[in-house]
Amino acid sequence: MRPGPLDLYGYKGRHRKPSDTSTAARNIAVTAGVVAAVMSGDVSPAQAAPGMPGEDAWQRLRACESGNNYSVNTGNGYYGAYQFDLGTWRGVGGQGYPNQASPLEQDYRARALYRSRGWSPWACARVLGLTANPIYGYWAPPISIRVTQTFVIGQPVTVSGTVAPSAFVRVYAKNYGSTTYGEAANVRADSRGRWAATFRPYGGASYYAVSGGQRSATVTASGLFRPSLSAPGSTPLNAGYTLTGRARPGGSVTVYLKPYYRQTWLGARTVRVDSHGNWSTVWRGTTDFTFTVRGEVAGPTRTVPVATTAAPQEQPLTQPQAAAGGTVLGGSARPNTGLTVFVRKAGTTAWGRMADTRSDAQGRWLARLASSGDYEYFAKSANGRASAVQRISVP
Repeated sequence: MRPGPLDLYGYKGRHRKPSDTSTAARNIAVTAGVVAAVMSGDVSPAQAAPGMPGEDAWQRLRACESGNNYSVNTGNGYYGAYQFDLGTWRGVGGQGYPNQASPLEQDYRARALYRSRGWSPWACARVLGLTANPIYGYWAPPISIRVTQTFVIGQPVTVSGTVAPSAFVRVYAKNYGSTTYGEAANVRADSRGRWAATFRPYGGASYYAVSGGQRSATVTASGLFRPSLSAPGSTPLNAGYTLTGRARPGGSVTVYLKPYYRQTWLGARTVRVDSHGNWSTVWRGTTDFTFTVRGEVAGPTRTVPVATTAAPQEQPLTQPQAAAGGTVLGGSARPNTGLTVFVRKAGTTAWGRMADTRSDAQGRWLARLASSGDYEYFAKSANGRASAVQRISVP
């Protein structure tokens, strides 16, 4: 604890007997204390508010009691700027420890104590020569207001603040697209002067609060739009399809894609969002893709896969061709697609895995069958689609 101004002259606070310090020395100490408190700038929000009646007396009292230190705890059973003991603090509605309460609440509780007992609880009041003056006890704390500066559209927004305990508070709001404020909530502060109201604005919103003839400052919450994404579940090979979604009107989104055969995302393109919050872009189904989109809210939206299906005329395998070391089988599939070729001897029922291969950029694939005899075979691509069964006689 930093010493209170009068501690320097032998005075130890309201709850200890004053020393025999002379009247002259005491007056010097009081003056020094007041000057020190003012020069330190250690004042509560209430002190700075204009037109607070009798605040000079409360300032002098705090300087004498605690050196104007709201968080002081010297271990002698008295706490805070007004040196409350716990019984007195709780008797006027305080909770927890006085030195842990806000300056605003300590100011309020001190005035509540004054209203019931006058200056008598404070020895410093006698030292300072404070006389009964009812206006000292009837100070209304200013109303405060705060709100989270940004929020995700669709999520709740809490507007809160402080005011006189148990006071009624009217909250006014101006929502996205509006030009005027309207009353949005009427709430009551709790016993510690805290109040809160919850809203679900559809865009950015501004708020202020009114209580006891006082108006708070205006606060603004900016709405962040989590982008959405829609796409067809499948599309014919090489056909175009449209990705669509919603995001902040007039903003932009970045579309990312991942081909089925890659493990990492690729940045695709930046797309503008129209004035109604809609965006769209066209893509071509050259293979299976998974898409996601990012906007102004951290993190991507859900991922959307789009599978490609080969056109019917591309399903049949090509005729096998004899070559050195066996017979070459081939066909068409999605470009850059993994395939497995299965084969069985004519007249048998069990299929065997003959070869794993891959189609090229034009969708063509080849595999070599080295054995002779009559066979049946087909190819199955990575997305589970299979060709028709073909027959071959290998000399």
